[in-house]
Amino acid sequence: MAGSISVSGGRFSISADFAQLRMLADALETALPTIRDAARSALRTLTDPALAPPALLDPLGAAEVAAAAGRTIATTGAVLAECTLLAAGLRAAATCYENADDLSGRWAPLMRAIRQLPGAVAASLPHLLLARGGAEPVAVLAGARVFAEHDPDLAAPLLDVLSSATPGPLPPGSALYLPDRSLSPIAGHARGLANFYSDGRPLVSRRSGEPSDDGAGPPRGVADLLRGLSCRDDSTTSGRIDIRFVTHTRPDGASTRSVIVDLPGTKDWNLLDRHNRNVADLTTNLRAVGNEQTTYEYGVVAALLASGVGADEPILLVGHSQGGLVGARLAADLAASDRFRITHLLTAGAPIGLVDIPSQVQVLSLENAGDIVVGLDAADNRSRPNQITVRTSRTASTFGARHSLTGAYLPAARDVDAAGDPSVDAWVSGAGAFLTGDGIETRAFQIDRQP
Repeated sequence: MAGSISVSGGRFSISADFAQLRMLADALETALPTIRDAARSALRTLTDPALAPPALLDPLGAAEVAAAAGRTIATTGAVLAECTLLAAGLRAAATCYENADDLSGRWAPLMRAIRQLPGAVAASLPHLLLARGGAEPVAVLAGARVFAEHDPDLAAPLLDVLSSATPGPLPPGSALYLPDRSLSPIAGHARGLANFYSDGRPLVSRRSGEPSDDGAGPPRGVADLLRGLSCRDDSTTSGRIDIRFVTHTRPDGASTRSVIVDLPGTKDWNLLDRHNRNVADLTTNLRAVGNEQTTYEYGVVAALLASGVGADEPILLVGHSQGGLVGARLAADLAASDRFRITHLLTAGAPIGLVDIPSQVQVLSLENAGDIVVGLDAADNRSRPNQITVRTSRTASTFGARHSLTGAYLPAARDVDAAGDPSVDAWVSGAGAFLTGDGIETRAFQIDRQP
């Protein structure tokens, strides 16, 4: 069954027009002094004493001049008033749309959470009563899990409250000192927790004989891109990525390449290993949410270098969960680099709201209903002409199923391809270098962390 989607951001969204409305208001206000000058000039013509003697000699001509000046005054006065009102109206409209968009983003999840609250309480009550009756303490955890399964939308508002209520960075000299560059309390605390783990440095090696999606041919849409990622995500251990070369044959016979980098999500949730060799782990999650560079990120750059990716070859980063967050950090960190040219980013189930992605990178983010991972940074994705967020409704009964790449996001991507949304279609059209190729070749790499 197909799921519904909603789109924010992009070239054709209201959000993308806020700045344009204000720019138009500025342009109108810039023209107001010129209009006033024209009205004043006409008024001076009517009241200039020097024109009285000529008027006696040519009364008819003087009457025509006076009539023309009067019409100019009336017209410029009307235009002045209309431009003033229109500029004020444009500013008011931009502010109203912006506030409405903000309220919708903040309150819609909370309203859904409130509607789901009675069912969540009823479902979790038997477990909590069992715990109160002296049963094993695990009943409390079971009750909490059932509650969250029935009311997943409550996670985002709670994280938002926690991020605003928790204290800021600790002072220098303390064990968890957080630098001032933290973008939010959530980012700051993630960075502080990351200090307990060693991120080391990357060790990158080429993998041979790995399964790939090359047999299906070059991708043609969003679903094809996620299908290629799922091939690596489903069959890999921690730290394996794909670099895929899409080839294009020109009429003159010459060949060009575009590059797709597939970045799977978290594979290792070991909380106790402070020197984990696996880069797709908790350490990377904490550092990336804390807006810091990671060994995973450095490893991707090393793999690009080892693959011989050229400075003029466009790169599309495709990432699920942690992979999407690492991709967003790469897009931000390499923006000023002249070595690689990242032009597009596709994320699925990734918390990228804190990452300031440059305007030259075209971003398409998929977020599934009830997937709490996308809200772990307690920040909404930015809504810009270059940044689109598609919210889908591929719901399921468990956290894992709602966050699953193959179970939730791949079917949702098919919905996105079929929806015909103009902003998404513009993103797909702009990604033509990756979606119109003649052939494709995948190279698999392994990224390990050296302590």
